[in-house]
Amino acid sequence: MSKLHMNCCNEVNDEEDYLCCTKCKNGYHRACLKSTGQFSTNTDSTNDWTCPACMSRRPKGNSENTPVRTKDTLLAYDKNVTKKSTKRVAVSSPETEKSSQLEEIREMVSETVRAEMKEMLTQMRTSIKSVLNSELKVIREEITDMKNSINFINNQYEDFLKEYRSDVPWALRATWSLRAVVAGAVRGAAGGVEAHSPAAAPVPLARVRRADCVPRPRQVMAIRQCVK
Repeated sequence: MSKLHMNCCNEVNDEEDYLCCTKCKNGYHRACLKSTGQFSTNTDSTNDWTCPACMSRRPKGNSENTPVRTKDTLLAYDKNVTKKSTKRVAVSSPETEKSSQLEEIREMVSETVRAEMKEMLTQMRTSIKSVLNSELKVIREEITDMKNSINFINNQYEDFLKEYRSDVPWALRATWSLRAVVAGAVRGAAGGVEAHSPAAAPVPLARVRRADCVPRPRQVMAIRQCVK
């Protein structure tokens, strides 16, 4: 039978009390393990014991503890895990505080930007409203002047129509009166010519003077009174 390879020391001696790894099948003297503190005196865990080399090759984060798997060691392992996790939280707390500070800074910046934007919008509304009011005021004044001009022209036109309507009958009456006066004057002049001429010898029309056909001053005054 070949001797078992001892991985804990250079001695090849399988007669001493040793343990055999269930993974690599290498042997480890109990005395060597006890001297390094890698094995306890409990003998119940020798059937599924794993050497330190195989344990180091396991993935990190495994919750198994080496080498003893008793209830006491599990409780101790849980306590160690709890302590480690608490320490990790304590280590990560500055990052949490930093993130909270950054969040507060973001909120402050957002509030400042919102306040500035609100003030800018208010100023823009005020300036736009002022410009529009001034321009609309000028337009209203121009429209008012146009209305006044149109009303003035309309009133003048209405007065002209009234005067025209009142003057037309007066002009017609004056025309007919003037015609009557002229006709009367012509007849009077013709009658005077006939009175001064002999009865047997009528005066030719060519001998009637123009002066006899011109109205007398009294007749002119009568015409003026009719016109008035």
